[in-house]
Amino acid sequence: IIFPQVALLSAYLLHRMQERYKHFLPIFIAIMLFAFSSTISTALGTAASQRFPNDYTEALTWINQNTPQDAIVFTTYAGSLKYFGGRNGIWTINEFPELMTTSNSQRIYDVLKFYNVSHILIWGGTISQEYIIPRSNLLGAYTFNFLNVVNEDKELFTPVFSNANNIIYALKP
Repeated sequence: IIFPQVALLSAYLLHRMQERYKHFLPIFIAIMLFAFSSTISTALGTAASQRFPNDYTEALTWINQNTPQDAIVFTTYAGSLKYFGGRNGIWTINEFPELMTTSNSQRIYDVLKFYNVSHILIWGGTISQEYIIPRSNLLGAYTFNFLNVVNEDKELFTPVFSNANNIIYALKP
C-alpha cells in the first residue's frame, strides 16, 4: 500500500540530488545495475540441488517414488517437498504448538489424520534438548519432545526411511 508513495518520494529525492550534484544519478544507476546483475547471476548460477544437502533431496526423492500422488506430508519445508518430491506438504496448522509439546501420541496422530497427513518428514539438523533446528537459512523446527513421542509409538508412526540427517514416518492408515 505504501510502495507507490515511497517510490514517488525516492524519485523526488533523486531528482533533487541530481540538481545539486550533476554526476550523482549516473553513478547511482551504475552502482544499482551492478548490484542487481551480480545478484541475478549468483541466483541463476546456483542450481536448486546445491541449495539443499544431498541427503535431504534423497529423502524427497524417496517420497516421490514411494508415496501416492495425493499424499500430504507434515514437514517444515512444503516448497522443497513440492519441487523435489512432487507432493503437497502441510506445516501451518492451528494445533501446531500443542503437537510440539504434547506427550500424547494419539493426539498427534488424530490431528495429523484430520489434515489427511500420511507421512512426517523430519529434516535433521542441530539437535538441542528442546529443538531440532534444520541446517539451513529457512525457518522451522520440530521440538525434541515431538520427535520422542512420534519415535516411541511404533503402532501409529512407522519409520519408513532414514539416512544421515532425515527420517520419514508413515502414519498408520
